Amino acid sequence: MFDSLSTNWWEGGEKVKIGAAFAPRKIENPLDRISRRMGGRRSRTHTERKRGRYIQARPANGKADDLAFDATLRAAAPYQKERIEMRKRVAFAIRSSDFQRKIRVKKRLT
Repeated sequence: MFDSLSTNWWEGGEKVKIGAAFAPRKIENPLDRISRRMGGRRSRTHTERKRGRYIQARPANGKADDLAFDATLRAAAPYQKERIEMRKRVAFAIRSSDFQRKIRVKKRLT
């Protein structure tokens, strides 16, 4: 077995003997850890990026980068009678508490 993980057999390291256990090096990518939530090939994973299919909306909680326009309108609609002062200036009154953000999923290919 290799004494060092950086030693390659063609650079003077030793080949693994037949029947001996081989410990492969772990390749870790921080983006893999972020995007993979479930196991399995081609499984759906939630993503925080603006890529992927929009499946549902959740309250934005101060984030206004990926707003779900349709869900934001539905969240603000019941309060239009209460927002008469704001509606004197605009046709439809939306507050930041009404903001809904998109929840997206994408297929994990590997």
